[in-house]
Amino acid sequence: MAFTSTLSTSDRRTDTLNQHPIWEQVITFTIDAGDGSAKTAQVIDINGILQKITVSSGVADGISGTLTLSLEDNNDDEIFTASGPAEGAVSTFNVNEPLSGLTDVYINPNDDPTGGSWTIVVTLRGI
Repeated sequence: MAFTSTLSTSDRRTDTLNQHPIWEQVITFTIDAGDGSAKTAQVIDINGILQKITVSSGVADGISGTLTLSLEDNNDDEIFTASGPAEGAVSTFNVNEPLSGLTDVYINPNDDPTGGSWTIVVTLRGI
């Protein structure tokens, strides 16, 4: 399998004990050695305002560049795009983008790891 991604969600907007108007989506992309450096996506369902995007790039053999992160709505309209962090670094982007419905979160790594796997974690937070 070339790429894998997992999604975890924390939506506290309906928490009856502590009415917190916040949500968080964490997407973990894993690229194994020799699997190429093609663009891959995770589809998420968001109804709220995206306020912060954090991208954490893990360490892997053979990685020398950065990655590109982009978000598109279900009509393939680009919402956000930026170059991500270099290997072993974290980038944070502050945004104010209302989202409703399905959103595609894309990563496009510029390198293919030569050993092990490269883990990239994208965290989206909003209200």
